[in-house]
Amino acid sequence: MSIELTLSQIRANGFADEAAFRDAVGVYIAEREAHAQTIGEPRPSAHPLVESVVVRYPPPPDLMPDENPTERFVDDFSVVDDAPPPPPPPTLDQRKANLVQSLHQMATQAQEVVWPSLTRRLLSLRDAAARRIDPAQRSQDDLDAIAEMDGIQVKMSAIELHLAQAEVQIYGLTQETIDGWHPVAFPV
Repeated sequence: MSIELTLSQIRANGFADEAAFRDAVGVYIAEREAHAQTIGEPRPSAHPLVESVVVRYPPPPDLMPDENPTERFVDDFSVVDDAPPPPPPPTLDQRKANLVQSLHQMATQAQEVVWPSLTRRLLSLRDAAARRIDPAQRSQDDLDAIAEMDGIQVKMSAIELHLAQAEVQIYGLTQETIDGWHPVAFPV
């Protein structure tokens, strides 16, 4: 009766792959057949999994009583690939979602270049304070804070517009066109 082994069983027993296991079985068969020609020598041994799949081949039925048959051994196993199948390719919607995620990361990086996150609170406070002051009484620092914030807002709006336009492009992609789409660099 043939033994059915899985690739994971073979690997779990220290063999790299099916070929390495078959090589070990072949070596053990050769050792057993050579041992059959000896008298009083200990039987060779191998990994228990290897030994479990090697069986003595019965002598031919037409053997004459005075003939001395050579003892033969054969392997008696099959290997089943139990590795999980590869995951299916992503759907069009999944691919679009990946593009949008990548696009949002690019937008965040562009926004960080235009207005570093660790400076936002201070500039926002300076801008708000300057805007509360009567325009005729604003100092140069107040005017600089307002001008800096206005410049940043223009650049941030350009990034948001670029992001929105790219999202619409991604929305319109098809299975045939998605591989050819590449984002344009964000304005900074």
